[in-house]
Amino acid sequence: MKQVIILAIFILKVQSDDDSGWAFVGAPLAAARPCNGSNDISLSFEPGRPPEEENQYNLFLNKKYPAQSKIILKFDTGASVTLHDKSFARVSSNPDNSFTIRFFKANHGVGLTVKGLIPGVIPYLTSVKINTREYCSKPLVGVLDSYLQGYQDTAETPDLRPKENCGRRRVTHTELIVNGALTKPGDWPWHVALYRIDRSTIKYICGGTLISKNHVLTAAHCTTIRGVPVLPETLSVVLGKFNLIGGDTESQEREVYSIIIYEQFDHRLLENDIALVKLKSEAVFNDYIQPACLWYPKAVERLPGTEIFGTIVGWGFENTDALAPQLRKAKMPIVSESTCLKSNPVFYSRLLKNNNKFCAGYRNGTSACNGDSGSAFQVFLPDTAKDDNPDAVGSWYVRGIVSVTLSRVDAAICNPEQYVVFTDVEKYKNWIEKHMSNNKMKKVILYLMILCCIEIQCVEESKIFVPTYNTNPCNGSEDIKVSYDSNVSKEEQYQYNVLINKTFTKNSRIVLTLSSDSTVTLKDPSFARVYPRRKTTFEIRVFKLHSGLIFNVQGQIPKTVPQIKSLIINNKEHCRHPLLRYFENQYWENKDYTQNVYRKSEGTCGRRKVVTTKYLQGVSSTKPGDWPWHAAIYKHDNTEMKYICGGTLISNKYVLTAAQCSSSEGFPFVPETLSVFLGKFNLVGGDEGSQEKVVNNIIIHENFNYHNLDNDISLLKLKTDVDFSNYVQPACLWYNKAYNYLQTGDVFGTLVGWGFDTTDSWSPHLQQVQLPMVPERVCLQSNPRAYSGVLNSNKFCAGYGVGEVRTRGQGTSNCNGDSGTAFEIFIPDNVRDKGTDAPGTWYVRGIVSLTVPLRDSPACDPNQYVVFTDVNKYKDWIDYHLKY
Repeated sequence: MKQVIILAIFILKVQSDDDSGWAFVGAPLAAARPCNGSNDISLSFEPGRPPEEENQYNLFLNKKYPAQSKIILKFDTGASVTLHDKSFARVSSNPDNSFTIRFFKANHGVGLTVKGLIPGVIPYLTSVKINTREYCSKPLVGVLDSYLQGYQDTAETPDLRPKENCGRRRVTHTELIVNGALTKPGDWPWHVALYRIDRSTIKYICGGTLISKNHVLTAAHCTTIRGVPVLPETLSVVLGKFNLIGGDTESQEREVYSIIIYEQFDHRLLENDIALVKLKSEAVFNDYIQPACLWYPKAVERLPGTEIFGTIVGWGFENTDALAPQLRKAKMPIVSESTCLKSNPVFYSRLLKNNNKFCAGYRNGTSACNGDSGSAFQVFLPDTAKDDNPDAVGSWYVRGIVSVTLSRVDAAICNPEQYVVFTDVEKYKNWIEKHMSNNKMKKVILYLMILCCIEIQCVEESKIFVPTYNTNPCNGSEDIKVSYDSNVSKEEQYQYNVLINKTFTKNSRIVLTLSSDSTVTLKDPSFARVYPRRKTTFEIRVFKLHSGLIFNVQGQIPKTVPQIKSLIINNKEHCRHPLLRYFENQYWENKDYTQNVYRKSEGTCGRRKVVTTKYLQGVSSTKPGDWPWHAAIYKHDNTEMKYICGGTLISNKYVLTAAQCSSSEGFPFVPETLSVFLGKFNLVGGDEGSQEKVVNNIIIHENFNYHNLDNDISLLKLKTDVDFSNYVQPACLWYNKAYNYLQTGDVFGTLVGWGFDTTDSWSPHLQQVQLPMVPERVCLQSNPRAYSGVLNSNKFCAGYGVGEVRTRGQGTSNCNGDSGTAFEIFIPDNVRDKGTDAPGTWYVRGIVSLTVPLRDSPACDPNQYVVFTDVNKYKDWIDYHLKY
C-alpha cells in the first residue's frame, strides 16, 4: 500500500431552485489601464450573467518577453488566472493571491483571463513584477467599479430572462437579409445538424438548436419513425457545422445518449412536435459553438416594435429542389392565426387546433423547407429594451421549432410560397427545463479546495514528477536550461525540454550526448533538423538564422529519464561538468508502470499517444487512439455521406489511399465530393476526438490502370491542416532498411478498418487483424485466376489461405481491412523487444488493393489472400508530391 497525494479543487455554492440570483448590469468596457495609466498593461471587461462572466475580465501585458522571462501578478482577493495561449508560457498559483507566469519561449505580449473566486467580487491587481521590476506601483484598485451599476436583486426586480450566458455570437457577422442568404461560419453557433446513420451511410435529416452543453432542441418528427423514437446510436449530432458538403475546421461530432420525445406527440397531426436530444459527451464551447437562449414570458416587451421578426437557418431545399451546400438564413415575420388559416383553410385548420403552434413567413419564396425541419425560429432581443439600433448588443432566443410546411403539387418538397408552422417553444418551457435539470433539486456549483491522502493499491514501478522549472544542468549556465512541466501526468513522465538561449547562425551544429537511449525532437523544425547518430547521440543542424532553440528529450528505456552528458555547440563543449541526476529528488516512486506510459509523438510519426491495449491475436476490437493515423473516406451525394474507403494520414496535409478509392473508371472524383474523417473510431455514431476535413486535391498515380489495379495508389491533399492530438497522428512510410530491425521469421502486419466479412455487414467500431506476408508464388498457386492478372513487382500478398492453421487465433479474417487501408508493420525501438506493446513505431508497408469476393456475393472471402500495393516502390513518388 502506498500513499498517493491527490489534489482536487472545489468552491461550494448552493442555489435552490427558487433562488432569484443576481446579475451585473453595465456597459462593456473596451480597455482600462489598471497600473499607473500605463498603456502596456490593460484590461477589457464585459458584464455578464452568472455564472459565466459576472466577475471576470481579460488582462493584456503588451511587452516583448524573451525566453525565461518571469511575471508575478498579485491581486487584492482570491482569483484564478488562465492563459489565452499556452504555447509559450505556463502559469502557476502561489499561496498569497499571486500567480507566476514563466516563459519557455520568446513572445510579444501575453493575454490572460482573470476571474474572482468569490461570487460578485472582482479581483484587482496590486502588483505586476516583470523580471523582478515592479510595473504597478500605483494600482488603480476599483477601476471597474464605475462600470458596474451594482447588481439587480431579482427577488425585488423580477427578470425572467435566462440567467445563463447564451444566444451571444463570438465572431463578426453580416446583417440579416429578408430573402434566403448565405451566412458565415460562427454566425449561428447554436445551430446543429442531425444525421441518420444506416450501415456505412450518413444522411442529413434535420436541424436543431444547442441549448446547453448536453442538450439539443429539435422537432419530435426528426427523431421518430411513425411516432416511435429511433435508436440513439443511429443518430449523430454535428455542432458548429457550416458546410453541409465538406468538413468544418471547428465542428464537433457527438453521439446521442438518449432521445426525449414529448409524451403527447402525435406523428399524424404533428401535435406537440418537440424533442430533446441528450448528447453522450458535453459540447466544448468556442467561437463557433455556443448555446441559444429559450424564449421566456414577457420577452416581447423588449422588442423595439410590435411585429415579431425571426430568423431561420438551415440547408433546406429552395426553388432549385436541392439542398444548399452552405448554411443559409431567412428573416420572416410571425403572422396571425387568422391570416394563416385564410391562406389555406384545409391544410392549416387541422394543424392549428390549439395554441401550441404559430405561423410565420412570407408568400414570396422565402420559407423553411424540408431540410430545415427541427431548426429554430430565432428572435433577437436587445440588452436595452426597445433598442432599435441595428448594431445593438443582445441575445438570440428560440421562439419556435420548424414543424411542417406545405408540399408543392408537383414534388414532395416544400412550397416556399406558403406559411410555415412552428411549435411554440414558450408553451413547452417548463417541460424542457424539467428534462434538462433531470432530478436535480438544487443547482450546485462546486469549487472547494481539498487536499487529501488516499491509500490505494499500486503495481510495478512508475515515476510521477513534480513540476520543475529552470534547472541548469550544464555547469550552472543560464544559457542552457531544462524545463519539466508535466505535473503529475503520466503523459510526459520520462521526458523534458532543453532550452538553449543562444543565437544560431546558418550551418550551426549541435551534438548532444545523453546517458541512455532516447529520442530528440525539435519544438520548431522550421530552422533546424535532428539527425540521430546513435541511440544516445544526436546531431542538430541549423539551416536558417534563429535565436534560441528548444528540443524535447524522451527516454526509450522504461522508467528511465535520460541525463545530458555532453553538449557541443560548433565544436565547443558547453557541458564539461554536467549535473547528472538533476531529476533525482523530484519524483515519487509509486509503482504504477506497465502499459500506462503515454508516448509523446509530436513532430514524429507512427507513435501512439494514448494507452495501448495488449495486442489480441486474430480479429479484435480496438480502442480510440489505438490507430490515430487511420482515416475514413466518405463520398457526398446530396444529403448523404457514404463511407467508401480507408486511408492513412502521413503528414498534416496528406492522406495515403488506393487510387480506386478516389476515382471512377480511372477519372478522379471532384475533390469537394470527398470528406476525410481523422481520429474516427465509430463508423456508426460520433467521435469526440475526430476531425472532418475537406479534400482540396486528388493526386492519382499517372500510370494507374483501373482494369488490373496496377499502380493503385493516390494521395488526398486536405484543404486545411490537421491538428495533431491524442487521437490524430501521422504514420511513417516504409523504407529499405526497415527489415534490419525486425525479428527473423515471418513478417506480420496489421490491418484496421470497418470492412465487410462473411456476415456481409460493416463493423460499428474499428477492428484490427494481424496477417503474415506470403510469397508471390504461394498467392498465385492458391487462386491463379484471381491473382495472375493483378500481381506484379509493385504488389505483394498477405493473409491466410484455404485450410491454413491460423496460429494467430481462430476467426482471423483477411477482410477487416477496407480498400485503401494500410498494411502496417511495427518496429520496436529495441530490436530485442517482442510484441507491439514495446516502445516503437508503426510503418505503412502496403495499401489494400484487392480482396477476392465470395461466389455470388459482394462480401470478401476470408479464405483468400489480400493483394497490397507495395508502398516501398512508390516512396519517391510520394515524397515528390508531399513537397507541394
